[in-house]
Amino acid sequence: MSSAPSTLTQQPAILIVDDREANLLALESLLESCNAKIYTATSGNEALSLLLELSFSLVLLDVQMPDMDGFEVAEIMRSNPQTQSIPIIFVTAISTEKDYIFKGYESGAVDYLTKPIEPVVLNSKVKVFLELWTEKNKLISALTDLEEANQKIKLQHDKLQELAIRDHLTGLYHRRWFDEVSIKEVAHAVRHKIHLSIAMIDIDYFKKVNDSYGHSTGDEVLIQVSKILHDSIREDDTLFRYGGEEFVILFPHTCHAAAVATCERVRQNVKKHNFIYNDVSLNLSVSIGIAELLELEQQVVSSLIENADEQLYLAKNKGRDQVSSSLLQTTSIMTHGPCSGKNANNSTKRSKKNAG
Repeated sequence: MSSAPSTLTQQPAILIVDDREANLLALESLLESCNAKIYTATSGNEALSLLLELSFSLVLLDVQMPDMDGFEVAEIMRSNPQTQSIPIIFVTAISTEKDYIFKGYESGAVDYLTKPIEPVVLNSKVKVFLELWTEKNKLISALTDLEEANQKIKLQHDKLQELAIRDHLTGLYHRRWFDEVSIKEVAHAVRHKIHLSIAMIDIDYFKKVNDSYGHSTGDEVLIQVSKILHDSIREDDTLFRYGGEEFVILFPHTCHAAAVATCERVRQNVKKHNFIYNDVSLNLSVSIGIAELLELEQQVVSSLIENADEQLYLAKNKGRDQVSSSLLQTTSIMTHGPCSGKNANNSTKRSKKNAG
């Protein structure tokens, strides 16, 4: 008789349960032509153990067995989600009374054979259930393939969407995505009367880098600056490459002082970094302009950008390598005081994100 394998194959498997070895051998012999793996059990407990370990296409179950009869085994199988869908054919010689046969069906059997068994009848019935199992497996396999294909399509779609909003050189979000995100953040700030700040950052004398060392060195500088900026901001802040050597940081729920503190850290981290590429070693700096929004009006996103850009211009005119800031206010003031309450972010909170 076959022993239980450690792994399953796509070949159908039949479990024969009978407490008599002679009956097991006889049924195995009758099923040789079924092209199925045959497993045997001599008790209900052994059968249940195999059923939990392996996957079977069909169970041929003797009714009269010591300790646990076939009806009990069938009822336990039907109560377990792992085994409840396995077809059961009862095989018995003890009674052909209708009430007894009905009990077999009530226990979960799909068919009922009495001994002595007619080989042609047995093989015909078994063949039907094996064909059903094969078709079921094909359907499951097709559904699995479809699910995997859909998952791949979704992953590719998500990847394409992510690439569509990322700058190809630095991996940061690009300006078009800033335009979309900033509108939503401004609307959120208006609705909930919370702080919102932005910073515009420009690499000082970047044109000289390109002119003196070539555009490949300039590209590497942009990549390294991007990483420094990204690693210097907080978890809730979002960094964008605005264009050329300009970057924008969007600070939701962030007041003027918190934005200044973060940008000062950004400026210092860039200043102390040694930019190395091929044989070139450089020390660079950035100038930063900050604007905060306390109350919003129509077109306020463009006003924020314009104000931050003006502050960046002032930082450049004052000698570069510095942070310049201003509050952007309208005719009425928010109920929140500047940098007070729950809307003021902790300016020392570092981002744990991977570099974009």
